Amino acid sequence: MVTLWRELSTSRELFSELLRVQVDQRYNGSALGVLWALAMPLITILSFSLIFAGLSGSNLADYGVYFFCGYVPWTFFQAASLHAAESLVGNAFYVTRISMPKQILPLVAVAMNGIDAAASMAILFALMPLLGAPYHVSMLCLPASVALTVAAVSGLALLCAQANVFFRDFRYLLNSALFLWFFFSPVLWKPESISAALQPYYRVNPAVVFLELFQLPIHRGLIPAAQTWAMASFWAIALVLAGSASFAANRKRFYFYL
Repeated sequence: MVTLWRELSTSRELFSELLRVQVDQRYNGSALGVLWALAMPLITILSFSLIFAGLSGSNLADYGVYFFCGYVPWTFFQAASLHAAESLVGNAFYVTRISMPKQILPLVAVAMNGIDAAASMAILFALMPLLGAPYHVSMLCLPASVALTVAAVSGLALLCAQANVFFRDFRYLLNSALFLWFFFSPVLWKPESISAALQPYYRVNPAVVFLELFQLPIHRGLIPAAQTWAMASFWAIALVLAGSASFAANRKRFYFYL
């Protein structure tokens, strides 16, 4: 398992080149190019905020900030997982014909979607003064929030990539599960809107702690509680260990399935 990450550290140039190729493929030929990474978040925050703030009767600016600071990490988690699931199967040539650390492929998917998430966060921070939302000192803890989220998503990406190699229906199951999971996570709705009887079950959702790492500092100006940091750290470490150990154990079998 340690070898897995040591190989990655010695292949930084390959990682950077694959990431550049992926970004070029995504935006090459489009009129706006990489500006779509900025345009799409702006369109999303305006459309969703107008619709759901109107439906719930909430303040547009308040709901817009709340929604977007949860939507960005959720979209990063969702998109990175789905792209990582396709990373080995969709690049079978690299896996079977080229001597390279195979774990680079799902982690490139994480990095590529991390770039989109960073652009979305930049849009949010730029819009906050226009919406009348203040910057908070608590936002200084966001680098730690990002580090834990990236670690958790990287571990999950390794699990999703190999699962799709051995079970090709996995990508469809994952897509369906993430679709349902989104509506059970506090992105479109606020935690205080659910009844007291459902509160204990609400905390069972592992996505909640990662969303709170962004929602509390940005929207409410609060530093997440120690319990939230502890649970996020637990999930991040568990996913990295599980993803790394299983990937190291199974990567020699990829050749027989691709």
